[in-house]
Amino acid sequence: MNPEKMADAIVDLAADRKALDIVQLDLREIIGYADYFIICTGRSDRQAKAIHDAIHGGMKSEHGLLPRRVEGLTESRWILMDYLDVVVHVFTPETREYYRLEQLWARPRRSSVASSLGATSFLRLITPGNSITLSSAFTRTPAPPPPPRRRSTGRSLSRVRR
Repeated sequence: MNPEKMADAIVDLAADRKALDIVQLDLREIIGYADYFIICTGRSDRQAKAIHDAIHGGMKSEHGLLPRRVEGLTESRWILMDYLDVVVHVFTPETREYYRLEQLWARPRRSSVASSLGATSFLRLITPGNSITLSSAFTRTPAPPPPPRRRSTGRSLSRVRR
């Protein structure tokens, strides 16, 4: 199965579980270790796990593919599934807003995709050269700033030096 079809199949499986804000990043011209990132959100950690389970089960039963590695399944706030050419990130809303993974990969351009998949909002990011308008259904609110770092008083360091 080629990476494009694999990414499309994963997007369909995520949409079947009502994943929110599904984003497909085409990274073929940017990085060498993966062709696509699929990023989506579940309303809760339970739904994020259900999205993972649907993708895992669907790719196994329909295509005979298992991820090389899965991380974050126990807490289910950020689940990463590595299918080598396609890397899937399933977030809870708070975790996705905090890490803003899409902003780290700002070079690909965004394009709208028909929301016939049942997702609340859906974007597909494509390589430069294609020009498609953003969907107005996709809105992002600014994330709160990260919590302030605690400053060391230096007392513990002075005790260690003695």
